[in-house]
Amino acid sequence: MKFLVPVLIISINCTGCFLSSTDCFEEYTFTIPNGISPAIDTFHIGDTLWFTSTIPVEMVEKNTGKLYDVSNVGFPIILIISRLDTQDFVYSMSSFDYYNITGGILTSDFIQYERLDNGTRKCYMGIVCKKTGDFELGTANYNEDFENVHLTSSDCKEDIILHYSMNGDTSDNHFYLLSDRPRPVADEAGFKQDGGYAFVVVQ
Repeated sequence: MKFLVPVLIISINCTGCFLSSTDCFEEYTFTIPNGISPAIDTFHIGDTLWFTSTIPVEMVEKNTGKLYDVSNVGFPIILIISRLDTQDFVYSMSSFDYYNITGGILTSDFIQYERLDNGTRKCYMGIVCKKTGDFELGTANYNEDFENVHLTSSDCKEDIILHYSMNGDTSDNHFYLLSDRPRPVADEAGFKQDGGYAFVVVQ
């Protein structure tokens, strides 16, 4: 038995020898608040939808309710406008003009946020209707852009999952316009989680 003691000591001391940050994982879910004004379902050619999106310095993690400082995290977020009255997905950003006021839209359709004096990042811009049709507006991101973000001082791998809220959680954002459409759409929960907003543009 006396020969087992040093072997046991060696094995105990080495249980953590090969651990690295890839052996632990943290995931955080945050919601980006967006808004459209006026919050109506029908616009005319030449009308303007005023879009706003805000990223505060601190955000509440959805699952724990804890506040996290996100001021050093990049937020590459894409604005997407697509048609609802076609069988296939039709990207329709060109059906609108964009009037940037605070931040705005880039040529790649990524939202450009302007950092205010208090550290909050904000986008505020006008979306001017040029063509008639039925549309859905939403925001999205590539998952890989929010992997291994180093949100905290943890040695673990940290990922962020983003949800989006349009005009607050109580608004339905005209989800009824998505019924009986040629193109299959998400359920209402998915529509809201993507910050969806449905509307019609007429002459």
